Amino acid sequence: MKVKGEIVDREVVVLIDSGATYNFIFTQVVDQLGVKLVDIGCYGVMMGTGKVEKG
Repeated sequence: MKVKGEIVDREVVVLIDSGATYNFIFTQVVDQLGVKLVDIGCYGVMMGTGKVEKG
């Protein structure tokens, strides 16, 4: 599913994939907004089945 979103007052298109286990952001958007990417390490997401997937 695609929805419109906003990051630092800039309109962006957000793709929501309920089966995805990773997140991505276009590097051109990062550069234009001047935001800093920070690696947060491993985290878990509980799926609808109750299973925890580590990302």
